[in-house]
Amino acid sequence: MKFRILDEPLLLDGILYCEDHGCPQIGVAEVFNVEDILGIDGECYYMCAIEVVNRLVGDRRVREVIVDDNTDFVEEIKFDNGYKINPLCACCLHQTIRAEGTLTGLKLVALTWMKADGEHDAICFVFSRSLSSKRRGVIIPMHIASLYSLQLSK
Repeated sequence: MKFRILDEPLLLDGILYCEDHGCPQIGVAEVFNVEDILGIDGECYYMCAIEVVNRLVGDRRVREVIVDDNTDFVEEIKFDNGYKINPLCACCLHQTIRAEGTLTGLKLVALTWMKADGEHDAICFVFSRSLSSKRRGVIIPMHIASLYSLQLSK
């Protein structure tokens, strides 16, 4: 079954939590063909945020990182399967994640939910060359609201 993340939160987003990961569940919509992914929705339901991200971009390589030249903040991360995400800081909801080296070519190898004080909880994206890589990965914590930008590039 194919699905896409809804553009706006559903009523219970942030209230329902996944029992396995402890993270929020988010609203998704069933899609029946490629045109639906960019527009028309089927049935809406809730899924674990980590499972949603894993199905859409898990194990995918970063194709391109768009960085603001003036601030050095990451504006957009593009994956090799056409999906993109605009990472938002878990503390302030602004695009304040600094580009530390290059993510280009790295693979999304893991996801985890970081519980803080409820207000600043984050979904953490772990990027590396591979799971077996001896090099340390790059961890980017993002606010859950970042997931609403996880869409196919138009």
